[in-house]
Amino acid sequence: MNLLSLSRSTADTHTNPKKGRACGRKRNLWFAQADWAWYSAAMSQASTITEVDIMSDVIAPERGDLPADVAASILGWKFTDRATARMTELADRNNRGSITPPEREELDKYLRVGSFINVVQAKARVSLRRPRTTD
Repeated sequence: MNLLSLSRSTADTHTNPKKGRACGRKRNLWFAQADWAWYSAAMSQASTITEVDIMSDVIAPERGDLPADVAASILGWKFTDRATARMTELADRNNRGSITPPEREELDKYLRVGSFINVVQAKARVSLRRPRTTD
């Protein structure tokens, strides 16, 4: 069974759990029994991986391979005062439980961008620490 067939209706015969006998009526299955284990395992893995994990796989912050001038420039990346004030306001509303769904989405966007900047800046710091060779 592939992903496209997960939500298809099936017309095969199945056992009626109340009567213990086969019946031929059409049934709507979201998952076949064998696929449920696969789905559960996939979803448990999917729920534990974060965007930061994915970015770290791509960016490899432990590998200091950025040129020094690029790394130094990246370390200068900062949120503006306006953005920092907005993040603080959104975080306060979130902590008070008075954040609206659109504000929560906005806060999530700031958090994702902040996570991205953190990963790239980690790579920049490692790059500046690595020994330089001179030609």
